Amino acid sequence: MGLSISQLKKLFKKATHAVKDEKDIPDARLAFSAILSSSAISKSVDIREAYSLDVPFDVIKGEMAVKDEASLYIHGGAFALGTKEDYRAIVSTLSDLLSMEMYIPQYRLLPEHSFSDMIDDIYSTYRFIKNKGYKKIFIIADGAGAYLTTILIKKITANSLPLPVKIAMISPFLDLKCSSLSLENKKKDCAFSPESLSFFASCVLKEKEDNNLIEEDLTCSEILSSFPPIFIQVSNAELLYNDSVRLKDSLLNKNKKVDMEVYEDAFHLFQSLPDISPLSYVACTSLAKHLKEV
Repeated sequence: MGLSISQLKKLFKKATHAVKDEKDIPDARLAFSAILSSSAISKSVDIREAYSLDVPFDVIKGEMAVKDEASLYIHGGAFALGTKEDYRAIVSTLSDLLSMEMYIPQYRLLPEHSFSDMIDDIYSTYRFIKNKGYKKIFIIADGAGAYLTTILIKKITANSLPLPVKIAMISPFLDLKCSSLSLENKKKDCAFSPESLSFFASCVLKEKEDNNLIEEDLTCSEILSSFPPIFIQVSNAELLYNDSVRLKDSLLNKNKKVDMEVYEDAFHLFQSLPDISPLSYVACTSLAKHLKEV
């Protein structure tokens, strides 16, 4: 049975909205998992676990999946929350809609591990997918996963690997300064508060002096110049709404192909909770359609 909207808000408050210190993270992880695991996993998909070096990942395959296409799903969770198991429901839905195999890496999380550990784990999974010989590789990312995706593209380019053919980002979190949050949505956003977003961002930024991959604001970074076509999906009721708008504008200024879809008054990551949001399947269907339009 799915969550009610009141249950969702209470869990989000524990999981992301109220987190202000590292001591809050263990309870936040439990609440975050309770949110995402409330959705049913499609019975038409096959799920198996595999490893690339020491990185565990799920391979989710819809029954109509074609052999020559695959997608890497880079989950959010504000750099500190979330497991591959938590995201099986939304990824199984997308695997069915996209008719392709999808991979979810269990990358190491902050604050126990470093930002470089996270990128290394995701890069290792991408290389594994590339070596499988797929003709087309896509990336889908939500929240902080969009930041990780952008750094991944930088690492892929530096190592002269083939880029994904297209990227979809759901409510990207790209401005670690949190200087352009949509503060008019402060009371509407049940998932995050400005303070919690600033805390999660600080877990990354404290490594900045020792890690030249980290940038404070990726919405206008030169990294974007090497991007493939991108599709952005966001709600206008999120604190992170402005990140999507600024990302789109920056990509257009760099003459990159970008499309953005805005949903009215939806909560963060509504795509993963069809029992609560009637827009969930609509949005996932639209995302799949746009991703395949290369």
